[in-house]
Amino acid sequence: MFFIRSSDNANIAVYELNPEGRKTIILVHGWPLSHKMFEYQIPYLLNDGYRVISIDLRGFGDSDVTSNGYNYNQFATDLYCIIYELNLCNFDLLGFSMGGAIVTRYMQIYKGYGVRKLCLLDAAVPSYCKSINNPYGQTIESTNRLIELGYNDRPALNEYFRKYIFL
Repeated sequence: MFFIRSSDNANIAVYELNPEGRKTIILVHGWPLSHKMFEYQIPYLLNDGYRVISIDLRGFGDSDVTSNGYNYNQFATDLYCIIYELNLCNFDLLGFSMGGAIVTRYMQIYKGYGVRKLCLLDAAVPSYCKSINNPYGQTIESTNRLIELGYNDRPALNEYFRKYIFL
């Protein structure tokens, strides 16, 4: 693990495996997780010859907890700072849940800079919550329950995700 400083001086934790891999993939986790959520996928990617870069978003895992910057524009900028610092090009970019919203914002703001392929897994795009325009989202009640568990009981949050979100 090493840190890359973002545009507002936040240290973002970066994990790089197989730096000599013939293909590169960046993995962006969702709320309230960290890079560790990809622990079962990474061995398969390494076995397939990938250079795997995973990150901890600001406020999660080993990255700095900051007093601001918790919005999709800043998360996308954090990602850009990593891509720029590592001089990445022609890479695959994967976002899970909130990470999906972050990588799509990255694509919008930075015009897909360096991205070969984009992969969205259960992405919180266009919105996490169900609405008239997004009939496939989660209910507001379910979302509020996730937030409540995140504040008060993280083990129960993981069980709730397993049982009710990932049916």
